[in-house]
Amino acid sequence: MRGHGLYFHLTDDPPTVVADPSNANAVQTWEINDGKVMAAMVNSVKQSMLMSLRKFRTAKAIWSHLKEQYVQDSGALLDTLMQQTHAIEHNDMTIDEYYSAFDRLVGSLTSMIGDCTAHNCPAHQFIEKFFVYRFVMGVREEFDSIRKRLLHDSSDLTMTRALSDLLAEETRLRSMSAPPMSMSHTVLAASQRYNAPPKGTSSEPCKHCGKKKYSSKNCFS
Repeated sequence: MRGHGLYFHLTDDPPTVVADPSNANAVQTWEINDGKVMAAMVNSVKQSMLMSLRKFRTAKAIWSHLKEQYVQDSGALLDTLMQQTHAIEHNDMTIDEYYSAFDRLVGSLTSMIGDCTAHNCPAHQFIEKFFVYRFVMGVREEFDSIRKRLLHDSSDLTMTRALSDLLAEETRLRSMSAPPMSMSHTVLAASQRYNAPPKGTSSEPCKHCGKKKYSSKNCFS
């Protein structure tokens, strides 16, 4: 919403229609944009929740309802999510799959963090870096070299950079693990190709002497 300049639809009330038509265009524009925000929100929730959203007429009303459902000031919930964050590992997933699972979990956690009005809020920056470290620490042992390098250069480490470097390392490891073409198979194939009888000839035994002769003629020809 912020990227499209529509985040205020989640926090502000709609403009009031005045008696004269001076703000008619502004009201119409607001209603169109609010409809776009509502559509984006409805398309982002589970099918089972759609019926509960039908009664709301503004994006702000939908957002308030969703916050009541998902943003809970619960110590038990926070403890559960933090345990899951420490338990989640790369294991047999791809880097993309691991990131998607980690991002969903972190999204639930960050939704519980209050707004910070300070510019480049230090608290939010610390939390973000903590999750980046945890993500990098969870990759498999075969990524140990790239993990050490990322953590060593941790002063400017971001999730974008970590994900990019890990994806590149995954591609490199896959290319190294691809089975090379067997040399013995190559030599055998070449040997068979060069020792094959000429086209149009026969290796049938000679009717007169019984020896095989790679020729289209018999031994007396």
